[in-house]
Amino acid sequence: MQGLRALLVLLLVVVGAAGLLPASVPASTDPEDLRTLAPALELRLREWLVAWRVVQPRLRVEDFERGGTGIIGAWRPLTIDLSQKNPRLPLYVFSPDGRWVVDPFGGLAMSKRDESVVVGFQPDSFVLLYDRRMPRMRQVLACGTTCGFQEAAWLTNDRFVVAGYGEGQPKEGCRGGYTKTPILYLINLPQGSITTSIGSGSCEWVGIEYVIQKVKQKIPNVKFPY
Repeated sequence: MQGLRALLVLLLVVVGAAGLLPASVPASTDPEDLRTLAPALELRLREWLVAWRVVQPRLRVEDFERGGTGIIGAWRPLTIDLSQKNPRLPLYVFSPDGRWVVDPFGGLAMSKRDESVVVGFQPDSFVLLYDRRMPRMRQVLACGTTCGFQEAAWLTNDRFVVAGYGEGQPKEGCRGGYTKTPILYLINLPQGSITTSIGSGSCEWVGIEYVIQKVKQKIPNVKFPY
């Protein structure tokens, strides 16, 4: 009996001591940390991630390495056409509160010919942001022929992410002699900043064909000259 009492006392002491131990360290809550954002990005960029995982099966958002931080370009007055007659309307990505509009395919030019919409220029060459309240516009991102922008998604009313690709390391046997890497750009509007995170490079990548298919999904009667 005394042995049983001693065991119960020991258990109470152990349980009580466990209650005094510090809680486990929580996961990072840094709003720019991809470990924090991974669940949201997996949901909002699902189509883009699925496409990249065809060529990089082990691709994980958490494994992207943070690169540099830049500043968004200056504003300039411009009224955005949100009428149903605007063929680009299905491509715009609206913030949850409806104030902001991201155009992830700012390099896309459209002209109507008969019953079709013909596309020109390099569609994935830059990203535009519209402020409907002012109204005004600014160019958020731009790149040349070795990179591109493929998707955009809002995280909150004043923070969004742009997904794309860029040139990686030189490697023999790759097209053009370089690998390509998936890239995520986190845009924080209150700070006016862009944080870049870069994935692993590979000889196979998801390029402008993703944008072409995306545009065709949104605008069924569109035609590309290439």
